[in-house]
Amino acid sequence: MKPLPKILIGILILFVFIYTGIPFEIENPAIESILRTLSFALIFYLLYIHFKQAKKFNNSGFRITAYTILGLLSFLFIIGAFWNDIWVFEKNERNTWYNLEVCTNQSGKKILRQIRETSGSIYDYRDRLVIYEFDKNNRISINTNVAFYKGPWTVVNEKNNKKQRVYSLD
Repeated sequence: MKPLPKILIGILILFVFIYTGIPFEIENPAIESILRTLSFALIFYLLYIHFKQAKKFNNSGFRITAYTILGLLSFLFIIGAFWNDIWVFEKNERNTWYNLEVCTNQSGKKILRQIRETSGSIYDYRDRLVIYEFDKNNRISINTNVAFYKGPWTVVNEKNNKKQRVYSLD
């Protein structure tokens, strides 16, 4: 296979990794750090393979373009590695996501609405599709868009444990 299709497929895979996020949510900070490090090691290995493919281009314009795109992706993943605190030695409010709501639809899809304090009064929010749940605090999940899923939904508020039935999570 020529280098261009390999690089384009690889870039598509890397964008999927950016969109889905780190799939591990583990309560033990040491185990979570190991899994995060392995996730980023896999990504940087894929980037290394793509840089080797870019080196095979005979046309210098393609090679420079490929190096530029791969360099920008590498930069994004390096920033992501620091942003996601690869080495977490203890859980605290700045590196821990907390469940606000647990949403379940009729087909059994479970989506967690989560919050994290980023800095002072600045908060991050995300929706995670649960793929596999070991227990309440340990799971494999990915970032998702709630518009992809149909209701009605049973929403459990984690603060007061109140259940509510809604037709849309938007």
